[in-house]
Amino acid sequence: ETGVTLTVNGVAATIAGGSFAAAAVPLIEGENRLIARARDANGNEGARTRTVVRDTVAPTILGTEPPAGALAIALSTVFVAELSEVPGPASVAGMHLETGAGAALPATVEIFASELRLVPSAALPSSGLVRLVLDQSIVDLAGNGLAVGATFEFTTADATAPAAPTIPAPPARFLCADEVTLAGFAEPDRWVEVAGGAGAVRARAASDGAWSVAVPLVPGAIQRLAVTSVDDAGNRSPATEIEVVHDCAEPIVERVDASASGFAIQF
Repeated sequence: ETGVTLTVNGVAATIAGGSFAAAAVPLIEGENRLIARARDANGNEGARTRTVVRDTVAPTILGTEPPAGALAIALSTVFVAELSEVPGPASVAGMHLETGAGAALPATVEIFASELRLVPSAALPSSGLVRLVLDQSIVDLAGNGLAVGATFEFTTADATAPAAPTIPAPPARFLCADEVTLAGFAEPDRWVEVAGGAGAVRARAASDGAWSVAVPLVPGAIQRLAVTSVDDAGNRSPATEIEVVHDCAEPIVERVDASASGFAIQF
């Protein structure tokens, strides 16, 4: 339509065919309401409103979960980085997990509101250092990248069980005693626990791994003793099993058979 004039927030626009352009419309940081007003030669006027956001501020990292420097984190931990604003879709490539030696740990990254969440594809290494790395490819919805990247370190829990204790010289299977002494070797400074007798007992292995413990016995019974090693994190080794029979009963002669060659005695 000829004779039409158009402004955007008071800035005159040029009209070409069915489109228009308005240059240098001032914007403030944050939300801006743009109003396009058109007027024809007869004074009829129409308006259309559009809201745009001006964002020139780089996003920042507000914190992580678990907190940076956390110790003994679970091997199934999901890592969360909270940003100052909603990240753009490309940001999932800017967050990764690695070992203390720098080896990448497979994981997937998702966006939830203003958070980046990293889910490891497998259990984390036991009792080790892991690093959560966020680089400058993390951007907000306007394309502003992190001013600086960041690396956060965590230590994982010990989830590795000790080796089973060894007993180089097992005791005799049949005993007439109130207790039996077991001795052997385990990982240094681990607890060695024995169950299956008259009561559970334990002893701490020495710095060279040597240990010894007296196990009370149930009178007149078979004792199936399970010997395990336990570390300070509560991880328990497979059991080393010993069977001991408490037998203090006197033998009873059930039968005596005489023959030309001698006597056969049955107990």
